Amino acid sequence: MLDLSRRRVRIQSHLRRLGMRFSRPANLSTRARAALGENAAARFAEFRQYRDGWDFGRGRRLSAGSVRALERFVDAGPCFPTRPSLFLTQDGMLELAWEDHAGRRVEVELLPGCYLYFVEGEHDDEGVFEPRQVPALLAHLGLEGESE
Repeated sequence: MLDLSRRRVRIQSHLRRLGMRFSRPANLSTRARAALGENAAARFAEFRQYRDGWDFGRGRRLSAGSVRALERFVDAGPCFPTRPSLFLTQDGMLELAWEDHAGRRVEVELLPGCYLYFVEGEHDDEGVFEPRQVPALLAHLGLEGESE
């Protein structure tokens, strides 16, 4: 999984100062199920059951804000070259991972206030996009066109 822990800590600290609170996550929408596949939908259902402390006392429960970020991402219409895998980070955030057309690993962590991305390569590519920039993120990651 993507390890941008220092950046994540700064972003989460900033979100907490803004008063962001996390409520119980919603179910995965029909559109998200279709885009991500049944395996990801089953993993999501499992993640919803996790409580604080799930990872040897360190894991946090699934963030409702991360679920909303996932829905925004899917609503923008990404066309994945392969089915993405869905993960839950120790901080309770969702993360998608897949291989692009060139076989490089791509990861996007879905935070309430931003999207952290990483593309493996000779010169790794990583960065941050704001929620209003999701279409630009999809373009940057090459997620336009036809799905698998």
